[in-house]
Amino acid sequence: MFFNEEFETLPREAIEALQLKRLKAMVSRVQQSVPFYRESLDKAGIDADSIRTL
Repeated sequence: MFFNEEFETLPREAIEALQLKRLKAMVSRVQQSVPFYRESLDKAGIDADSIRTL
């Protein structure tokens, strides 16, 4: 039984690409809207474009 067969049966590379895309979107979103994360990520020199791999 699958919860979401489309995603649960993707090849490993496709899953990793999807995870990376979602991570970048989340980092971008919190950096724009949450002061705590904006400051923390800025201090660490991290933004969505700097993330290359999981």
